[in-house]
Amino acid sequence: MKLFLRNILIIFILILNSALQGCASELSVEHRAEVITPQETSGKAQAAEYTDASKNSGAVAKPDKAVPEQKLMPPAKIAEKNINNAMKNRPTFHSAEQVRIYHNSLYQLMIAEMAGFQGDYSTAAKHYYEVAKTSENPKIAARATRLSLYAKLPQLALDAAKLWYRLAPDNKGARQALIATLLQHGETDAAAEQIQAMLAASNIATDSADAQETDSQESTKAATDISQDEQIETLILLLKQGGNQKAAIEVMDKLVLAQPENAALLYLYARLLIGSEEGDKATSVLESLLNLQPNHPEAVLLYVELLHQQHSQPKALRFLRNLLQNYPDHNDWRMMYARMLVSAEEYDLAAQQFEHLLQENPGDYDTLYALSLIYLQNKNFKQARLYLNEILKNAELEEQRDTARYFLGQADEQEEKFSLAIQAYKGIDHSSQYYFSANVRVVLLYIDQKKYNPALEHLKSLNSNDAEESLTLLKLEAEIYTQQERHDAVLKVYQRGLDADPENVDLLYMHAMTAELLNELELSERGFRKILALEPENIDALNALGYTLADRTNRYQEAYELIYKAYEQKPDAFYILDSMGWVLYHLGEHKKALGYLRKALQLKDDPEIAAHLAEVLWVLGEEVEARHILKKAFAKFPDDKRLQKVIQKYLGAL
Repeated sequence: MKLFLRNILIIFILILNSALQGCASELSVEHRAEVITPQETSGKAQAAEYTDASKNSGAVAKPDKAVPEQKLMPPAKIAEKNINNAMKNRPTFHSAEQVRIYHNSLYQLMIAEMAGFQGDYSTAAKHYYEVAKTSENPKIAARATRLSLYAKLPQLALDAAKLWYRLAPDNKGARQALIATLLQHGETDAAAEQIQAMLAASNIATDSADAQETDSQESTKAATDISQDEQIETLILLLKQGGNQKAAIEVMDKLVLAQPENAALLYLYARLLIGSEEGDKATSVLESLLNLQPNHPEAVLLYVELLHQQHSQPKALRFLRNLLQNYPDHNDWRMMYARMLVSAEEYDLAAQQFEHLLQENPGDYDTLYALSLIYLQNKNFKQARLYLNEILKNAELEEQRDTARYFLGQADEQEEKFSLAIQAYKGIDHSSQYYFSANVRVVLLYIDQKKYNPALEHLKSLNSNDAEESLTLLKLEAEIYTQQERHDAVLKVYQRGLDADPENVDLLYMHAMTAELLNELELSERGFRKILALEPENIDALNALGYTLADRTNRYQEAYELIYKAYEQKPDAFYILDSMGWVLYHLGEHKKALGYLRKALQLKDDPEIAAHLAEVLWVLGEEVEARHILKKAFAKFPDDKRLQKVIQKYLGAL
């Protein structure tokens, strides 16, 4: 144990020699975020750094590559060798004061090292700072700064950052740390001075908006632009992470006031204001920038996005239209303009812009795709097919061709060319994102044409591991049987679904509704009750159960209570108004019922509502109006069985 402690002490001495004599390499601070996020956030991170220092000092370290096996040296020999190395590398002292300072630094450094290993970063930072002041070593000052920031010691962080910057004024990380800590303390004048110097180092401080660049000039400045972009992002990070947003904005106010025509500063200021949720002020700043430099690419994008967030779409469209008049060859802006026109449902204008882009880049998939959708929207099926067939013929990817097939099917559907639509949908590969949707359309097209056997056959060829898609397939199967009025088969389909998912509310509801059609009222009520046990405020279950009890039993008061609960939640729903009127009619509240039923029919022209209203009117002696309502409804819904039943009851025949 004594030998182990002795070796540890020797290693610390070697580390200190390396730090205090400047033998260790200078800390790299090229990464812009390093000053804000300290690397020594764990004992492991510190241990790795200490190992590097030990390697530089001559201490024994594990080699990176395998070496031939050597005879192990006895511990005593290792200790002796380490002592000899330490003696060779020890500093030379010329006074007792130097010895005292050296020993005190060694003590402070040892405390900092041990505190860091134990995760006590506050203590470590304080002792690193004391060593840095004594040794004036920038590496130790950097470590003290970063640990102070991490440990949230603002005053110590500021003092350490000032020391680091004094010792290494050309170090980017030192300046960045100083800016961050100055902002934390609200020292805006000093922060502005440092930011100005930082900008000057990358030529941003002299980036006057007066200089309008040509395309050739832009290409020659590519390397500089990249550097400036990095500096802008670094400054935004510093201003945001400084922890004092008010101070950051005050700093930018001062910089912009001093250089009101500096495009880079204006752009940086706008970014900061947006981050501070000062959108109106950011809009004003960007407009100033764009007045000075209308073709500033980042400012254009930021301005349009900001207007979009502020729901100022007309203003954004006007801006882009005017911009493209002056810069007609800027296709990125034209694409943005075209897409915004689509969003604004200005389809004809959008088509013009996309046609312009297609002339510039013939065969471009995105442009062809956009144009085909616009023409589909405008029901210009001939033009839509032209572009979709071009995609189908020339697209590089199968997924792109499948997209064209899907929308060709959509065009065929809208023109009622159902066979062609089915053919297009069936041609889509199973790997396509449109595969499931297309095959659902195939089944529905068969159902619409009353081709139930092909619909069922095609449906059974489909399967999915996705729960939502599986439920869709189940509902489609039930729909096929419903159209054939095979309600017993429908009930079995929903029961199969409930066997797999017994608490699925959608399946419970449809199963209960089907049971009601089959006059299995107890089964139907059990289903609705189970839904209400799971979701006591379920509006549809409350209304459906209440209506069933009102229409099929004499439990009218119970029915009214259920329907009224649904009505309280959704008082303007036509189907709930109809239920309210119907249950009040059965409770003998005929005049009250009339008000609900009239409102329901106003909201929805439905044959069942018309039948209910006519029946109540007849009972109230309003036979003329009742007859008029029945005749009007029959003319529109001649096949409705409920309506036919009421007509037969009161009119005999029409």
